Amino acid sequence: SELAEMKVQLANAEQAIAKAEVENRLAFILNAPKYAEQKYNEADRLLKEAKLALASREFDKATMLAETSAKQAVDAQTEAKANAEAENAEVAKKKDKAIIAMTRAEFALEEAHKSMADRYAKEIYDQAVRALQDSKKSFDSADYENSASLAEQAKLSASNALAVVTTKKKEEKKSEEIEEIKANALDAVAKAEKALVQAFNAGASESADDLYKQAKDSIEKAKQALNRGDYERSITLAQEGIFNANLAIAKANITNELKKKNDEVIKNILNDAKEIPNVNVKETEKGIAISISFDITAKTKTGEEIKADIKPTLKSIAELIKKYPNYRVIIEGHTDNSGNDKNNLKLSNDRANLLLLHFSTVEGVPLDRLSSVGYGGLKPIASNNDEAGRKQNRRLDIVILVK
Repeated sequence: SELAEMKVQLANAEQAIAKAEVENRLAFILNAPKYAEQKYNEADRLLKEAKLALASREFDKATMLAETSAKQAVDAQTEAKANAEAENAEVAKKKDKAIIAMTRAEFALEEAHKSMADRYAKEIYDQAVRALQDSKKSFDSADYENSASLAEQAKLSASNALAVVTTKKKEEKKSEEIEEIKANALDAVAKAEKALVQAFNAGASESADDLYKQAKDSIEKAKQALNRGDYERSITLAQEGIFNANLAIAKANITNELKKKNDEVIKNILNDAKEIPNVNVKETEKGIAISISFDITAKTKTGEEIKADIKPTLKSIAELIKKYPNYRVIIEGHTDNSGNDKNNLKLSNDRANLLLLHFSTVEGVPLDRLSSVGYGGLKPIASNNDEAGRKQNRRLDIVILVK
């Protein structure tokens, strides 16, 4: 019976060891040495001790050690499965992260390429391309962390390349805009100078000198602004110059037209005045001067009156004045240098005023068109050394103010 019991114990020990070997083998297959190292090593140690106990014919001890080993191996299997699943989930997560990173890098590179980063930022763009290529190699090797890191580097380099492109394009655009503004400034100055020449040819430098000078000054300042690169200011000043030059041209044209008409009037007045007998006619800086003898009066019982023989001449002069109603008339009295200066001045004033009253009251010339002044002997037109000269100096000038 003792032998039979030993056989049972041996069989139990061998059975327990066989089961432990199976469980340990399963743990190994489930990569327990990696994912449940401590439990696996303990199970393996117990299995070895169980085999030693079996060899020493310590069957119960061998059975106990084998059963404990089997249990430890099962625990190692469970832990290995859990850890492997966790690792697989982490790997999947890293893989997904790498895929997303590479996708973003590819998109960034595509945008950079569209913006011609391979031309404007070639070195940085090439770095991005190489980083993405290395990322894909790491991905194929299942080195997902490195793949994601390289992809992020590629994306950053692509973004930097795009930023460089954007900056350079802005600089190019700004340069193009500056060149365009410069061209506009050159064109504006050229047009302004042309307008100034036209103003000069229209006579604006004389008949519209204020506007002409303003235009010339603005254009000169426009050229200075152009030379120092202040193109917008140059355009503004050139436009001011053009505006003032055009105003000067308009004013000059009006002035020239008025002068032309006035010259025609002067010509007509001169021709009409020369038809009047017993007068001298000449053009002066003031207008048309019709000169008659100073001796137009005769003494009567009631005082001095205008001589009858001069009245037809005065009537003709009055008709001429009324024919041109837009012009004022000044009557100037002159004497020779004989006698007292004070008396001569009074005499010339009185005689001029007498003629004014005659034109107004007798001939119907509106009084508001007439004025008179006496100069005495201050403005001779001939020598006072002989009677012929003194006679010329004693005169009344009826000046039609056409200038």
